[in-house]
Amino acid sequence: MTFRSKFRFWLPVIIILAAVVFVAPAVSKTSLVEIVAQWLSDYNKAVSDVEAEDDDEVASPKDGAASLVVHIDDDVQEYSGIETRHLEQSEFHPETKAIATVVDLTPMLALRARFLQAQSEYTMLKVTEQAAAKEKTRLQVLAKATKSIASKNLVYAESAWREAKAKLDGVTYQLNAIREQANHTWGSDIAHWLLATESPQWQRLVLNTDSLLLVTLAIDHTLPPYVKHVRVAHNSVLADKAIAAYVSSAQQIDRVIQGETYFFKLSDTSLRTGMRLDVWYSVQQQPLSGVFVPEQAIVWNSGQAWAYVEVEQGLYQRRSLQTAHVAQNGLFVTEDGELKAGDQLIIKGAQMLLSEEFRWQILDEDDD
Repeated sequence: MTFRSKFRFWLPVIIILAAVVFVAPAVSKTSLVEIVAQWLSDYNKAVSDVEAEDDDEVASPKDGAASLVVHIDDDVQEYSGIETRHLEQSEFHPETKAIATVVDLTPMLALRARFLQAQSEYTMLKVTEQAAAKEKTRLQVLAKATKSIASKNLVYAESAWREAKAKLDGVTYQLNAIREQANHTWGSDIAHWLLATESPQWQRLVLNTDSLLLVTLAIDHTLPPYVKHVRVAHNSVLADKAIAAYVSSAQQIDRVIQGETYFFKLSDTSLRTGMRLDVWYSVQQQPLSGVFVPEQAIVWNSGQAWAYVEVEQGLYQRRSLQTAHVAQNGLFVTEDGELKAGDQLIIKGAQMLLSEEFRWQILDEDDD
């Protein structure tokens, strides 16, 4: 009960009490006890009526709930700085968070250097082997046709060819081993970039035009097959253009998280080797319908997220965001949530409303 309501109520009560005590017994045959009993009955009824009237004054006209509501007087409204936004229907793909690390290319550079060196040696030995094979064949033909070639020359030619072929086979085994190592460590796609003589993808990685990311999911999470792109955040800042493209699954793991890993490629020259990034990827192929609540409209109380809506001029109600989905720069409330399209969301001044709500609750408790 407000002070003004109490004053309006107690003034006539005092007058009636004085009349009951001093006048009524003198002019009526009713005893003082009966008069007091009747007065107490009238008093209790009047208190109930006044409290009901006060509750109606603070109840939300939308749903009748008296809790979580705050009223701002006109004089306070002028300097409160409250701003509203009309909520509109939109769609949202639920996302979940993962961790990414910018991959160090040094092991890849060393592996590529070994491969190119072995490939060069293979080319040289291939020429030697082919020359030795031709010489062996030439001597064999002459020996058969003219019988003028000594057998020892044929033996020397055979030995030279076998030696060249052995060296060539050794380098061939080395090349195959490097290919297998590349495929096992980096996957077939990245191995192809790494070992190709001319690879635009590899050149972009070396020139830092693109960065290779090792994305690690939370334990017991698996990347959905429809996910071909993820959004990347650096220092918790999500940029619309920071979209990384899927490359392949990975054999490497994060020693701390121990979740599934995947390679993604991001075009960003600002990234440095070893940087830790946040990654967001979709966990539902079909979008959800609802409304978006920006960060500046969200207030926190008792560990839960809330937002205020204006239900009528100067009257604001706090709505729960407990079931909302985390989105970029805010939360997304589905159609079964407490916010709907058409609500007037408070995007500036929500924290002031929260303080005002609890201040008046304390004042009401003091009045009791």
